[in-house]
Amino acid sequence: GDRSRIFDLAVQGDLDLVTVGNRLVKFYSIVKGTAELQSKKGIFSRQARDHWCLSAAYLGGGVDCVTGQADGSLYLWKGRSCAKVRCEHLGAVQTLSPTPSGHAARGILSGGDDGRVVC
Repeated sequence: GDRSRIFDLAVQGDLDLVTVGNRLVKFYSIVKGTAELQSKKGIFSRQARDHWCLSAAYLGGGVDCVTGQADGSLYLWKGRSCAKVRCEHLGAVQTLSPTPSGHAARGILSGGDDGRVVC
């Protein structure tokens, strides 16, 4: 199997998860009725370089997953393709968390090396 170092993982529901690491975003599905994992690598765009991915969270609402990058940007994933890049931090994005359900500003909270929390 793949021996790439994993920095974070996020789980959505009962069957989906994503891992991130050095030049790696990998999406997994658990095969129903088994403990078998099937994986596919994320597809980076021209705008989204495949470098250090440090954090991950599932969001919902049209964006399947968000990853935090070493350069301070957030990559928004649709399926396993990077759909959008947002520059939010002046340092690495170390942590991500979806806002609580029912919160008026449905989105993601990110924390970075710049000492900021961004919603």
